[in-house]
This record gives sequence, structure tokens and C-alpha cells, in this order.
Amino acid sequence: MNSTITSVSSPPGRGGISVIRISGPKSLKITKKLLKEPSIKLKPRYAYFKTIFSNNNTEIDKAIIIYFKGPKSYTGEDVVEISCHGSTIITQNLIENLLFLGCEPAEPGEFTKRAFLNGKIDLSQAEAVSDLISSESMLSINANYKILRGDFSIKIKKLKKEILNTISLIESELDFSEDEITTTTLTQIKSLVVKTINTNKIILKTYKTGKLISDGATIVITGKPNAGKSSLFNSILSEKRALVSNTAGTTRDAVEVRFQIDGIPVNFVDTAGIRKKATGIEKKGIILTKRFLDKADIIINVIDSTQPKEKCLAQLKNSFKNKKVLHVFNKIDIPNKLDFPKHAFNNKETLFLSALTGKGVNDFIKKILSYLKEDEASYNNTLLVNPRHKDSLEKLNKCLTNTLGLCDQNSPTDIIATELRLGLTNLDDILGLTTPEDILNNIFSKFCIGK
Repeated sequence: MNSTITSVSSPPGRGGISVIRISGPKSLKITKKLLKEPSIKLKPRYAYFKTIFSNNNTEIDKAIIIYFKGPKSYTGEDVVEISCHGSTIITQNLIENLLFLGCEPAEPGEFTKRAFLNGKIDLSQAEAVSDLISSESMLSINANYKILRGDFSIKIKKLKKEILNTISLIESELDFSEDEITTTTLTQIKSLVVKTINTNKIILKTYKTGKLISDGATIVITGKPNAGKSSLFNSILSEKRALVSNTAGTTRDAVEVRFQIDGIPVNFVDTAGIRKKATGIEKKGIILTKRFLDKADIIINVIDSTQPKEKCLAQLKNSFKNKKVLHVFNKIDIPNKLDFPKHAFNNKETLFLSALTGKGVNDFIKKILSYLKEDEASYNNTLLVNPRHKDSLEKLNKCLTNTLGLCDQNSPTDIIATELRLGLTNLDDILGLTTPEDILNNIFSKFCIGK
């Protein structure tokens, strides 16, 4: 990291101002050349209103210059931030001059990568920077800000300390007995491991809520052809996003729309109607529907209430294993003589509405919201939101479970300790203490340039 890098840190395009960031050992020297003031002394964290020049001594712009002396900066290195007018021409000209003066163009996420490598933040916090920027709701922003603040790191370090305490117990026992661990100590070890397993499971349990807040709940609208799925889809969104027709099989492909319900992000998916005699493109659409159903968080099974009672009730029997399902009887605006006794639904979640007139649609939205808020109490907790972290914690859980099995088998102490140390590596991967370079490069490559 001997190079000095630069990039635009503000969003691309025109704006009130553009922010150009410089980081590295030559930041101050290059800035002085840019200002044509080689003897100027920039006081750290003070704003200076200065003229910036091109290499042929013509003025580029008037700008605000702020110098952050390392290690008290974002990257831990000497950093200079230049705020100039938000013209793409001015910004491009300034970057070209900085490159001429000795800067190198920053790679995506390189500023944050340097902050990580210089010990300003750990890897989980670095990942939270990118997630925070890409957040689409206040709930997601709050969740990722807590990780950036270090709350999640504290939980991981607590897990790590518990495992290290268990390893210390094993090693201290070996100092007194070179043969084997006593029954009393073995019981203590198992007790400590069980405690760590429970702590880990509490963190893992928050992933469902964390994923919902970060990625949004996938809500799939399904049912027989011509049940009014697309009409309901359009009614929810208050606009025509899906083609509606009286002809069965009109929807041949899935239509996805990102949406928010009371600040919670959701992905509504309108799918092709499912029927056995479908052919050609419609058949391919049904295959796609089934894939969406597999990954759905909530399934809306739309039923045409104008059908005979027997057909309506038969569609309640659709089996969606381990899924939250709401059976919606549509087209109640059309008069019919159907009378469903309460016991006919077999305690299934049902709702009646008219997608055409909008009657009952607000109740439908409220019902969906109640599903989304089942874990509302955990929204303010520190949540597990990153799939990579989840994978590491699941691997840790496997190591801890294996450790219990080794204890039950009275395995040699060095094998028990080795399994626990293997579990520790999974926590170190989360914090970035032992993460391979290729994984680091992959993580930071997903950042925007300038962060």
C-alpha cells in the first residue's frame, strides 16, 4: 500500500458538488502541487478554500480542501478530500491532473479495503459499508449501521472468547495430567460448549429477519389460470404492471416488482397460472412459477370464488410445505350463491376480496404486514444479514457439535482442542483475521469506486 490512490467519491453525474478523495503517503505532496503552493501547511481537519490548477497552470476550479492526517482518517493513511463544483468536466479534469501528479486510480472498494488492512475496521464492518450504501429501506440502514458501528463484531468476539476459555481449560488440565482429562473437567468442557452453541444459535436465528430487512420478503402470487392473479397484482401496486385478460394463461412469464409495505421491502411476483394441460411457452412459465414458489417467503394462493364450491375448496388443498400461505378468494364483486361454513377452511388462512373493485385489498395488505411483523420485536436487535457470515456460523455450529461428540467418545484431548480451534477459524473469517486474499478481493470488488 505504498501507492497513493484517488477517485471520485460522490455519485456520478452532475450535482451541486463533487468529492474527490486521495489516500496514501503522497497525498499531501500531490495536493500542494495541485494548489501550486509547495510551502503551504495544511492543518488537519480544517477546511481551506483554494484554487486548484491544471498541469499547464490554468485554473480548474475553486474548491474546499480538507486534510486528514493518518492514522486518524478513514483509511488510516494521509487522506485529502477535495470538494469542487459538480460538473463532470471539472471532475474529470481534476482526476486526470491528479493521475499526472502521481496518483493511481482507486480500485472498487479500495479505500475501505485500506481501512480494513490498516486495522481501522474489521471485515464485517467493511462489508457493512457496502450494504449500508445499497440499503433500500430505513430498517436495512439501521441494521447495517449497527454492524458498521461494531455491534455485530462484539457478538463474534464474545463467541471467540467463550471458545478460547474452553481451550484454556483443556490446556490447563493437561499441565497437571499428561494422560487424559478427568470426568469433572470433561463435564465442564461439555457445559461450556453447549453454552457457546446456544449463543451461536441465537445469532443464527436472527438471519431470517436480517434477510427480510436487507433483501425483502419474496411474496409469490399463484393459483389457477384466470383466477385474477394479475388483477390482484396490479391492484396491490395501484398500477397496471401485468397484462390482464379474460383468456386463461395470459401471464406466461413471472413479473417481479420491488415494493415497500410500511417500510419493509418486499418482492411481489405475479406468476403464470398452474394447470396440467399447459403447452409450449405457458408450460415453461409454469416451470418458472414452481421455482419462485420454492424460494417464496409468503405464498398468495388466488382462488376464483365464482367457481362451484367443490372446486374452490379443492384448491385449498394445495400443499406448500413449510411455507406461509394465504388463500385469497377473488371476484367477490360477482354475485354467487356460495356459502362457506367456517369449518370448511380447516384453519387455513383465508381472505375474500375483489381485485377489480379494490374491496378487501386494504385488508389483504394489512394481513401481509402482520406476517412481515411477526418478528418485529427483533428489528431493533443486532441482526445477522450477511450470507457469508451465516455460512461461517453454521460451520462453527458443526465444529461445536462435533466437539460434543468427541467428548462423549472420550477422545484424546488434542483432538478435542483441534476441533475447537477449527471452529475459531470460522469466526476469524468473519472478522477478516484469516480470510484468503482471493475472498478479500471478491468482497471489495463489489463496492462502488470511491468507497
